[in-house]
Amino acid sequence: MLVRAISIARGQFYYGWIIVAVGFVTMFLVQGVQTWGLSLFFKPMSEGLGLNRATFSGVQSLSTVVSGGLAPFLGPLIDRRGARGLMILGAAITGAGLIALSFVQGLWDFYLVRGLIISVGFACAAGLSVNVAISNWFIRKRGKAVAMGVMGNSFAGMLLPTVGTYLILTLGWRPSLVVFGIATWLVVIPLAALFVKRRPEDSGLLPDGDSPLVAADPGSSAGGRAATSARPVPLTEETWTRSEAMRTSALWLTIAAFGFGTMGGGALVLHMFPFLTDISSERDAATAVSLVALVSFSCKLAWGALIDKVGVRVSSVALLGFTAFVWATLVILAHWPSAWLVYLSSILGGLSLGGMTTTQEVFWANYFGRLSLGAVRSVAIPFSLTFNALSPVIAGWSYDTFHSYQQAFAWFAVASALGSFLVYLSRPPRKKVNEKTARSASQEAEREVQVSRP
Repeated sequence: MLVRAISIARGQFYYGWIIVAVGFVTMFLVQGVQTWGLSLFFKPMSEGLGLNRATFSGVQSLSTVVSGGLAPFLGPLIDRRGARGLMILGAAITGAGLIALSFVQGLWDFYLVRGLIISVGFACAAGLSVNVAISNWFIRKRGKAVAMGVMGNSFAGMLLPTVGTYLILTLGWRPSLVVFGIATWLVVIPLAALFVKRRPEDSGLLPDGDSPLVAADPGSSAGGRAATSARPVPLTEETWTRSEAMRTSALWLTIAAFGFGTMGGGALVLHMFPFLTDISSERDAATAVSLVALVSFSCKLAWGALIDKVGVRVSSVALLGFTAFVWATLVILAHWPSAWLVYLSSILGGLSLGGMTTTQEVFWANYFGRLSLGAVRSVAIPFSLTFNALSPVIAGWSYDTFHSYQQAFAWFAVASALGSFLVYLSRPPRKKVNEKTARSASQEAEREVQVSRP
C-alpha cells in the first residue's frame, strides 16, 4: 500500500506528517477564510447589506451553534470511518457557500448562507475532523503535530489581510468571495481524497512512527545485546468511550474551563479589524492583524513543545492566565488608544491565540485517548461553541450600546482568569480495572485494528 510504502523507508519518514500537512492546508482555506478572511468583509458587507455590528455578529453566533449541534453526530462518525469523507463533503459545501454568499442581498439570506450552509461545511471539513485526524496518528509527538496542523489558520491570518484587502479593493467583496470558494474546491477536495487516512494501524503502522519491540532469541548468545538494542515499544495510552468519559468530573471541568477561558476568541478574530480601524487607519489595522497572525503562527510550535515537555495541564493553566492579561491590555487600549499599544496588544494577542487550539485539542486527546476521541470531543463542542457564540454578540452589543468594546473586553478578561482556575482543578481521569477487564479491552482494541485493516 502507498501509505505503508511511503512510511517504510527505513524509518526516515512517517506518513502521519502528510496528515499534518493536509490539515494545515485545510485549516488555511476552510477555517482561516471563515475567521481571518471574513473579518475583512465585516465593514463592506455590513454597510452593503445595511446591518449594524450586533446583527452582523449574530451570524457568527448562529454559525457556532450550528457547528456545535452537528458535533455529537460527526464525532462518532469520524471514529468509525475516518475524516476523509467528511473533509471532502465539507470542502464542497464550504466552497459552494462562499460563492452563494457573494449573491446575498439582505439579512435572511445572509444568515441562511453564512450561518447555516457555510457552518455545515466548516463543521465537516475543519475543526473536529482535522484535529482528530492528526491526534490519531500521534501520541508522544502530539503537541508538536497538532500545533503544526493548526498553524494553517494562523498562516491565513498572516496572508489573507493583505491578499483579501487587495482583492476587495480591486474586485469588490462579492467577486472576492467567489475566488475563495473556488480555491477551496480546487485545493482541499483533492488533498483530502488522496491523502487522508483514518489511523496508522489501518496501514500497518503505529503512532509516532514507532516500531514494535524486536524480541531477542533467548537461545542466542547475542540475546542480551539484541534486547538492549531493540527499538522501543510504542507508547500506549488509556482510552475512554463517550459514556465512560461523561461519568468523570474531568470532562465537565474541562468543558467549563475552556468554555470560559477561550470564549473571547471568536470576538477577537471577528471584531479586531473593525475595532482597530475605529482607533487607527485601515493600513495600520491590517498590519496589526497580520502581526497577530504572524506571532500566532510563529509561537504554535513553541506551545506544542511546551505541552510535550511540561504537560498539557500546566501549559493550559499558563495559557488561559496569560489570555486574561491580554484582554486586560485590550481594555486599556480601548480606553487609551495609542500606536505602540496597538502593536503590543497585537503581539500579546498572537501569543495567546497561538496556544488556544493546540492546548485544547491535545488536552482532550491526552486525557481521554484517541480510539473514541471524536465521540468524546463531540460532547464538549456544543458547550464550548455555545460559550464562543456569545462573545461576538457581546462585543457587538458593547459597541452599539457604549460605542466602545471596553466593557466586553473586561468581561472576557474575567472569563479567561476563571478558565485558568478551572483547568487547574481538572485532573486526568483514571480507570479502575481488574486484570480480566484490561485483557478484554486489549483484545477489543486488537480486533478493531484487525477489522479496520484492508
